[in-house]
Amino acid sequence: YIGYRIDFGEEEAFGVIHAHTGEIVFPAKYKDVMMVSDRLFEVEDLHDRTSMLIDIEGNIIQTSRK
Repeated sequence: YIGYRIDFGEEEAFGVIHAHTGEIVFPAKYKDVMMVSDRLFEVEDLHDRTSMLIDIEGNIIQTSRK
């Protein structure tokens, strides 16, 4: 998997694409992205700072508010 970034000037957003297919796993709409296992990413929503676990298919597994 490859993380990518979109720069919006004062803010930037991160997403993830599949390294072999080039398909978007999830779009760049997160403040932070960290791979926590071979199938899960921890992300933080860009706007409301909600923390989520997302699987490699892009499904939200768990959500928690900060």
